[in-house]
Amino acid sequence: MRTTQSGFREVAARYPDIPPLIILKLDIQRRGAVLTPPALQKLRDVPAWMKCTMFYREGKPAVSHSVLLLRDGSSITAFSPARAPEGPYIIDAVDGRYQLLDGEDPVDEVEFCHTPAYCGKFTGRGTPLEHLIASRKQTLDICSFRHCMFRDTGDMCRFCSFFLDPETGRENLPESGRISDPEEIAEAVREAAREPGCVSEIALTGGSDPSGSTLYENEFLRNFKILQAVGKVLGPGRFPSHLLGSAYSRTQLQRLRAETGVNNFCADLEVWDAELFARLCPGKAKWPGRDGWLRTLLDAVDIFGKGNVCSIIVAGVETATGRFRSEDEALESTLGGAEYLAKNGVAMLMRVWTPRAGTTLFTAQPASLDYLVRLARGIHLIKRSYGLQSVDHDYRHCGNHADTDLDRAKTGPKSFAQLNAAARSDPVTLPDAVNALALAPGTTCDLQTADCDGKQSTSAMPFWRFLGGGLFALAESSCDSQTQRNLTFALWAQAPVWLTLRNGKSCRIRARVRKCVLTGPLYREFCLRAHDSRSPSAGVESVWQLWVENVEEAEISAAHREKHARR
Repeated sequence: MRTTQSGFREVAARYPDIPPLIILKLDIQRRGAVLTPPALQKLRDVPAWMKCTMFYREGKPAVSHSVLLLRDGSSITAFSPARAPEGPYIIDAVDGRYQLLDGEDPVDEVEFCHTPAYCGKFTGRGTPLEHLIASRKQTLDICSFRHCMFRDTGDMCRFCSFFLDPETGRENLPESGRISDPEEIAEAVREAAREPGCVSEIALTGGSDPSGSTLYENEFLRNFKILQAVGKVLGPGRFPSHLLGSAYSRTQLQRLRAETGVNNFCADLEVWDAELFARLCPGKAKWPGRDGWLRTLLDAVDIFGKGNVCSIIVAGVETATGRFRSEDEALESTLGGAEYLAKNGVAMLMRVWTPRAGTTLFTAQPASLDYLVRLARGIHLIKRSYGLQSVDHDYRHCGNHADTDLDRAKTGPKSFAQLNAAARSDPVTLPDAVNALALAPGTTCDLQTADCDGKQSTSAMPFWRFLGGGLFALAESSCDSQTQRNLTFALWAQAPVWLTLRNGKSCRIRARVRKCVLTGPLYREFCLRAHDSRSPSAGVESVWQLWVENVEEAEISAAHREKHARR
């Protein structure tokens, strides 16, 4: 299939109803990124990246396995350079920040997920914790089995590079390191959970293993035992979690629901079209076949409930095989699958495919960015029409799925302009008297925001801080509040928000949303403040950085200024 390739800015201009940061995320997933020597040195000098060896290798972490963060808090979990015709993006270090470049064109600021406190620690048996678990913002990843048994019979999915070294395309974990011990996993989770904000979701996955006295019995038991062990740490009862499993029987699904705390189940179809499923997923086609995988998903809805079951497709692989005459035809097929699944209570999620070393499709051409944008929008709209929202796979917990990113805020038909220099400008320095008010004990902060229709909302912010240099940070306690949605829209649309500070006198500040923070020192600081407040309703879902554009109104007396001048 011939595809028409368009640049990021051209595609973003074509779809003003889609936030440019989501389009950018799709393009980074599709093209990958490379670090310049200054960026690589900065990353290695500061312990700000996840030296994860859980999935791929022991003792040799790869920078491309770090978690790359965009300003809206969404993430890209693997960004090694792909075979896209435009070449990879470039990440450079500029003025102490990471700058994403498309060739020589500055695109936006990016960041890396901070290393959690458990890194560098060991279990009682001497196993490094980062060999057992990995952090993605607020999610803790666990791998029960670091190998896919389909590979042993030559029946691996033809596009899959899981457990393969991205440089050599070979699997290099010794057989002795494949299986995770449930008690060691529980020990690692217990240590990770000591850090505020580190664990708000557990994601358990592993390679497929159809062996056992019944189909997938050995794989099921491995996952079952780990979930029970983790439940003793995070329970009692249900805990935020999802299991990416295989085509389990109804009995196995019932045991998962009744005897573990897992609350979301996922079985990946990988590709919707039946002919492509047989051709590209021969292992799944044998054990137990496409109808069996579909039956598992529908059974899981009966057991876990509507909205608690999903299936991931490898978006773009359907355009790389010659099965469809055009991207439009491929889109129609996949969205038809999304409709069928949603009608039956299953959410389809998309993860962008890129050709990787060691796979059959390594030399194939990836889908166009235009296609991926249309697919993300189409899947999002279908799920919304059936009332499906994948909380366990959202921007806070997963970050792989652009379609779930679109659930974050209501958008209009022409909401979004291009990313521009305003998104990278420096904040305005506040007058001394306003600085003093922002720093004074007892000062309160109200936040005024608006949605895409201009409807305004004002909220008192119990947890906030003036960072200095014209920057504020404030915490939001709910991922689904109107304030959270409006802040997301303001960031995407580069729309203004207003802060009102009061402490005897008051001032009103016009600001822009700089970034959404879901991990790292600033996020942990606000988590601790909420915990120390001992308020039953206190909690932190996200922290938002705002930069000041100007002070619109200020009512600060001379006595107030003199009082703070003497300090």
